Amino acid sequence: VDTSRRRRFYLGWRPLVCRDVPGYALLFATYDAGRTAGLPPSAVGAAAGVLFYGATLPADRVKTVMMTQDLKRPAFASPLAAFSDIYANAGGVAGFYRGCLPTLARTACGQAAALAVYARLAPEPA
Repeated sequence: VDTSRRRRFYLGWRPLVCRDVPGYALLFATYDAGRTAGLPPSAVGAAAGVLFYGATLPADRVKTVMMTQDLKRPAFASPLAAFSDIYANAGGVAGFYRGCLPTLARTACGQAAALAVYARLAPEPA
C-alpha cells in the first residue's frame, strides 16, 4: 500500500483530536455544572453545545480544510500550515469564525436534544 496515500487519508486527524478532546471535556463539564445547579437538561445541553463549538471552531476549521483538500495535490502539508493560511488570508481570528452561526444553532439544537435524552435515560448517581 502506498504510504503517502495512507498519510493523506489521515491529514485531518490531529485537528480533529485538538477539537474533540477539549471540546467534549468542556461540554460535559458544562452539562454537569448546569445539572448540579438544577437547570433543565435541554437548556444545559444547548449551552454546552454552543460552548463546545465556540471554543473549538478554529480547530474545526483547520480540520475541515485538511480533510477536504485535494488528496492528489494537497494545498497544506500540515495543520499548522492550514492554520497559518487561514489566519493570514481570512481575516485573522475572525476568519476561523466566519459562518459560525449555522454551526452554533445546529449544535445547540442537537446537544439540547441529545443531553435531554441522556438525562432521561441515565441512571441516577449513587
